[in-house]
Amino acid sequence: MAKKFIEYIHNYCDRWCERCPFTDRCLMFAEEQEIKKEFGDEDLSALASGQSPDEDEEALFNRVKMNLDHALELLREFLNEAGINGDENTDNPDAEPNPDTEKRQQRALRLAMRYTSEMKRFFEQNEDYFTEKESEFEQKVSMGIPLDIEQLQLLQDALSTIRWYEHFIGAKLYRAMSSWDEQAETAEPNQSDGNGSAKIAMIAVQRSADAWRYMARIFPETKPNVQKLVDKLSTIRLEIEQFYPQWEQFHRPGFDDFPKQVIRLDYSQN
Repeated sequence: MAKKFIEYIHNYCDRWCERCPFTDRCLMFAEEQEIKKEFGDEDLSALASGQSPDEDEEALFNRVKMNLDHALELLREFLNEAGINGDENTDNPDAEPNPDTEKRQQRALRLAMRYTSEMKRFFEQNEDYFTEKESEFEQKVSMGIPLDIEQLQLLQDALSTIRWYEHFIGAKLYRAMSSWDEQAETAEPNQSDGNGSAKIAMIAVQRSADAWRYMARIFPETKPNVQKLVDKLSTIRLEIEQFYPQWEQFHRPGFDDFPKQVIRLDYSQN
């Protein structure tokens, strides 16, 4: 018997499906797989780029629209359960934006942009260094010198983690700041969308910081510059904690129901 889908599990995940133990219980993942199965990845890529896929375009558009409508319906249900009227602002398009909210959003964007830009600059400035290290590894292999395979696998995981959350942190941080004013309107503030976005942003921040620290242990020459990036992540962490001090109290469907199944990245060498 197929497992029952966990409601809203995709709303507060990190979108890293290949590392998720709950894909078989995620409705969004199942629907995405159905689309890929029916139309193929190449057709979807062609559609995204404006090219004509071999399959019937009208059928594809209808399928995508159906999934979008379904996602919006799930969102409306979640907002209603949380005590938020999702259509509240649509009746008053001329309503003045909250200047404090705008300041928070702008600050969040600046923090995220600084982290991303400095991360890219780090890899650009150290390109020759990493190329040299790669050559050293290849030379050791050719000479039959044994390598610490576990260490290399963890290093690969660390780099993948850094890259995966490159833009994710900023997106979730911005969403959390955008939702801050809505907490007072929810029936359960700890279960507000803002608190949920803050929690997944914090998880991404923590995993990224751990990944950077591990990389600095493997390549100690990079430690001073890595520390600057970790400090940037610490600033983002403080921003989240300032506005969402109860972020840990948010209950993520699935992930917090079965915590032992959640894949955790452990970069400890012990």
